[in-house]
Amino acid sequence: MIELPEKAKDHYNSKSKELIKIIKSTKDRPKSNTPKQENSILHKHPILNLGPIDGMDWKDEFGTYATNRKGEITGFLDYESRSEYLKFVRSIYKQNKIQKHISYDLVESTCFDWMIRTYKEENIPSFADYLLRTLNENFKTYWFFFPVMFLEIEKGFQSGKVSIDFLKDSDFDSFGKSIGLKSEVIDRYKKRFSGQVMASVALGFYDREKAKIEAFKACGLAIDGIKMYCQTVDFPSIYTDFDIEYRVRLNPSMNFLSMEIEMEGVAINPKDLQDHIQRNPNHFILIKEYYEMMVQEGFEVVSKFIASPSKNEIGQLVKKGIHLYALAMSTGDTYRRIVDLFIIVESFLIKNETEPILSSLTKYFPKIVTKNTEDRALMKRILPAMYAVRSGIVHHGKNKEFQLNDLAIFQRSVRIMIIRFIEFSRKYETKLSVLKEIDDAMDKAY
Repeated sequence: MIELPEKAKDHYNSKSKELIKIIKSTKDRPKSNTPKQENSILHKHPILNLGPIDGMDWKDEFGTYATNRKGEITGFLDYESRSEYLKFVRSIYKQNKIQKHISYDLVESTCFDWMIRTYKEENIPSFADYLLRTLNENFKTYWFFFPVMFLEIEKGFQSGKVSIDFLKDSDFDSFGKSIGLKSEVIDRYKKRFSGQVMASVALGFYDREKAKIEAFKACGLAIDGIKMYCQTVDFPSIYTDFDIEYRVRLNPSMNFLSMEIEMEGVAINPKDLQDHIQRNPNHFILIKEYYEMMVQEGFEVVSKFIASPSKNEIGQLVKKGIHLYALAMSTGDTYRRIVDLFIIVESFLIKNETEPILSSLTKYFPKIVTKNTEDRALMKRILPAMYAVRSGIVHHGKNKEFQLNDLAIFQRSVRIMIIRFIEFSRKYETKLSVLKEIDDAMDKAY
């Protein structure tokens, strides 16, 4: 339940009354809601000048700022008043519990609704009471299901707190019966979603919009964790397409035409015309044996971290690393993938901006990834080779040749490094403390 300190409630009640005084009504269209700056395209918003039809509200990227009813436009109609109003809304949204559990849109729309209703002298509670009542009425538990495209599973499993499983006809029958849906509506849901792999998570104590945002983040990170074990890791020429439907960047099919022609001077003589449908997504088929291999190679460590990430510096690095690693596995451009992988490695292992990059990576990376001396020697060979490819792209725009097997070893090694830092996050707060321990161990060895 959302609560506010009495002092904050008194302040918001007082400030809201001040804002009522700068609300205006007009029959004319308000001017652009930005400060005037001559010859500046950055401050021209022609769409805002058009105005909505009667019965609609005026909105921009920050929310509603005026309402249009029966030809009368009411609200914060100039830049100064709009700025004051937004400053007020943002001060409310900075409250920790509100920001954590409530969407900005709900806070802003609630504030605006109270302002307009009070301006029109409706008998409603004080601002703080109205705000808290509205927010708490929306403070509920939600269960989200995001379709995952191009992923086939033998049975359901967990990735973090997210369930990866099918929705069955019986699920919709059960849901429909509980809610009281008509059979034709239930059948429509079955047709659209039954048998589809879903990433699902239940979240409590949110409004629906904020819950959607948080659920999407949770499910996205869960899918990213699975991508760390896709076929691309061992077979770099294959890239990974499976993802939450909203994030899929690849069109599942491509339609095009081809024609055989003969040229006679400038004349073109068609010989045939063919249409083509090319379906090109790579499906990730996750059978029981493959999942067991994932577990052997650390998936449960990743899953537990995703369920409850460490809040320290290392934990934040790992979260970003998992996401970027998943993006790297999702690109078919192996050169782009190498660049992304080095972004991860450098963010984990470079102490500061003045540190020599390659020497630092060569110093720490092999020691973190493996204790085997032969494997470390292999890493010391492959790492500079991969780094040369990365530098060729970044600094010279050139694609240097490399061995796919070297890339496969590098990809597996980066995954191991991420898992090792998950383990470090339980003991250390910062990456510098990890690197210092390695330095100390090396000093003791001599």
